[in-house]
Amino acid sequence: MCFGALARYEVPRQFGAHDALIRQLGARSSPSTADYLQFLRELHAEAGSCSLSLNELRSVLSIVQLAVQGGDGEGGGMFFVPDEGGVLRKANKLVFNDSPWLARRLDHSKVLFACAALPRPLMRRVGVRPLSEAVKEVLTEVEEKGKEEDQEGSFSGVGLGSVQAQERLRAILASMELAQGLERLWEDQVARRQAGDGQAGIPCASHIQRTLARLQLRFPHALRTDLVLRHTGERVSAPIAAAASSKASQSLIFYKEREQLVLVSTKPSPLSPFALLAQLLCKVLRSSLRPSVDQLDNLSPFASMLQLASPDMVSCLRHFHNTLTFSPPSLLTV
Repeated sequence: MCFGALARYEVPRQFGAHDALIRQLGARSSPSTADYLQFLRELHAEAGSCSLSLNELRSVLSIVQLAVQGGDGEGGGMFFVPDEGGVLRKANKLVFNDSPWLARRLDHSKVLFACAALPRPLMRRVGVRPLSEAVKEVLTEVEEKGKEEDQEGSFSGVGLGSVQAQERLRAILASMELAQGLERLWEDQVARRQAGDGQAGIPCASHIQRTLARLQLRFPHALRTDLVLRHTGERVSAPIAAAASSKASQSLIFYKEREQLVLVSTKPSPLSPFALLAQLLCKVLRSSLRPSVDQLDNLSPFASMLQLASPDMVSCLRHFHNTLTFSPPSLLTV
């Protein structure tokens, strides 16, 4: 089938003097949007799952544009457009790639992309959705069953694989001593910057303590994010490669703001969970307290306070405050 199939019959030129009568009888000067859509449906029925030839593909792209310009471009599922392999499919079954980082994680047998030759505004009008709106990322907590893992020594500092280490971290996080230590860190930073009016930007220890005490900590074995289709919930992530399950890619901390929940993976990793947790908690404090509070330049003391291993945590924190010396500001990289 070719573009000429849209004009199956042509009135001979010698009948031009009767143009008004011929139009009253139903003849049109050009195909309507309904004609274009009917052509696409017939071509889809004829071609099936076979790819269009180059000439057919060019014709289809032109016809889709003409159908939209005809004023009825909101056809949604009525439109058939080519996918990236040149196969005609319903427009509402396709997506266009506006998020390459998401596309790299997809199982391409479950998500089909429209032909890239179609302009994106045109794809939206005929019902092709952007990938970022068609899928969403969900967090999955992976619990390892039937195996106790002792991670002491797996990290630089104290690990979080044992129940005792997890309870100790919860106690430290809710303590006033930790809040007072953070207040000192902010005071020192303001003083080193010689900001005379900077005291207004220093969070109060009591406010810090209340903010951190509201947080819940949960310690799954590992954390994974999956991609699912928004309208069906079907999982469309590509199978996890062997490299993705290596130790180097498993450390992850995730914060659910609405639930005030911090998820900390306990799977061994070369990255310190306390350094990552210090970065996250500092952002939570800035967001919860006041916008004028600056990011802490040096998070090393914060991370060190979080990983105190002494059973007498209160005394240890007080000793830490009394002996703490501050180095010049430097961004912590992990």
